[in-house]
Amino acid sequence: MGKKWFAFWLCTEKAVTLHLRIIISIHIMKISYKWLKEYVDFDLTPQQVAEALTSTGLEVGGLDEVQAIPGGLKGLFVGKVLTCVAHPNSDHLHITTVDLGKEAPQQIVCGAPNVAEGQKVIVADLGCVLYDGDKSFTIKRSKLRGVESLGMICAEDEIGVGHSHDGIIVLPEDAPVGQPAAEYYHLESDWVIDIDITANRADCQSVLGIAREVAAALNKPLKMPATDYTVSDYVDPRLSISVEAEDLCPRYIGHYVRNITPGESPRWMKRQLALCGLRSISNVVDITNYVMLEIGQPMHAFDMDTLESCQILVRRDLAAQPEEGLFGHLHQAAGVHTGSGHRVKTAFGTDKGIHQKRVQLVSLRPLVHQLFILAGVQQLFGPVP
Repeated sequence: MGKKWFAFWLCTEKAVTLHLRIIISIHIMKISYKWLKEYVDFDLTPQQVAEALTSTGLEVGGLDEVQAIPGGLKGLFVGKVLTCVAHPNSDHLHITTVDLGKEAPQQIVCGAPNVAEGQKVIVADLGCVLYDGDKSFTIKRSKLRGVESLGMICAEDEIGVGHSHDGIIVLPEDAPVGQPAAEYYHLESDWVIDIDITANRADCQSVLGIAREVAAALNKPLKMPATDYTVSDYVDPRLSISVEAEDLCPRYIGHYVRNITPGESPRWMKRQLALCGLRSISNVVDITNYVMLEIGQPMHAFDMDTLESCQILVRRDLAAQPEEGLFGHLHQAAGVHTGSGHRVKTAFGTDKGIHQKRVQLVSLRPLVHQLFILAGVQQLFGPVP
């Protein structure tokens, strides 16, 4: 894979382009209980945290337990393959007997190419419910090519602990037979706290902002996010930023990052974003959204390999007309545009039409009132001029 170059542009204060994805609701902020604990050391239950937040003047609208993996790996156990022979009526199936720590081993027909005698595996027992996105199915007693099967030996993607489907999961030899898979994988549930944020509490529209309230209520120190990364003195000569509309955009910051390979985000980050109501797109986009959730700073990433021009000009466009943005919302021209009449692939991996060579800003007040797509921005940055 070739090396990719990206520019990360940050808009601060009232420097907002409509291409920023604002996922914070006008009323509800979703917060992960475990994410809060990364910034404040406390032993309170989720219910007690909700009470503490209420005591600070914030209104908790809901509290829901969420499994780290759909179904919580219930009905899945560590098993040992005692025997493994070829299926007489198939060229790829195997008939196994598996010890699940019960009185007698169970016969399971398995189609994985890597199944073998002596392995420690993860088995979905009869009655176990497995999930595939929004769909689910229950493991039942069945016959495969005329041979009875009393369970299923599982691959990573079938139980949600990974993405591989090359074969079944093979565990270390010391894995305890009969141990529930949830215990083996140290699976723990999390809680999502729904907090109703009023317009005067923009400071609470981030995980760090809510953590600050919890720290104050409990008289505990607040742990700030790490910022010990290194920055080189190199500046790409192609990059430049000019701000003409300082009344609408007093500050526009860009940070240049190179040698990035776009791909899938780690599971923990996708999980964290999902708990806060945001789906994973790619590692680059997910990082910007993760930071926005963490500290309340909207961000956006641009692929420099696909931009015709890296000269960013921020100005007012008084003649702006409504057009479709990155997320399909109608808005007036306001965003990073880098090449008239061309199409460019954004960091979201979608082709979008490019109409101007400028970042164009307009007064956001009529947009907030008419389209309601920037209500979160108005709360984050105060009244829109």
